[in-house]
Amino acid sequence: IWVARRLPGVAGRALRSDRHPWTMTPDVHFAIGALGPVTVAAGCSGHAFKFGPALGELIADTSDGTPRPAAAMFALDRPALAGPAPAASLPISR
Repeated sequence: IWVARRLPGVAGRALRSDRHPWTMTPDVHFAIGALGPVTVAAGCSGHAFKFGPALGELIADTSDGTPRPAAAMFALDRPALAGPAPAASLPISR
C-alpha cells in the first residue's frame, strides 16, 4: 500500500520481502587496528555510526600509535574473528 500510494503507475505485488542483512564480525564488535601504515576501521553495516565520536578518538589513537589497552576488544588479530559470522537474518544481541 505504501508503494502504491507513492508510485501509482507501478502495478503488482511484492513477491518477496527481506530485512536489511547485517554484516557483523563473529563477536559483533568492530574491527579496528593497524596493518603496517594502514589503519583499518570496520564498523559493519553502518552499526558504528552512532559511536562516531568515541570511535573517532580510538581510530586517531590507533593511527598515531597511542596505546589504548581497552581497544583490545576491537583488535584485528583477536581469536573471535576466526569464528563464523552471525546469520544475516538474526537480530544483533549483546
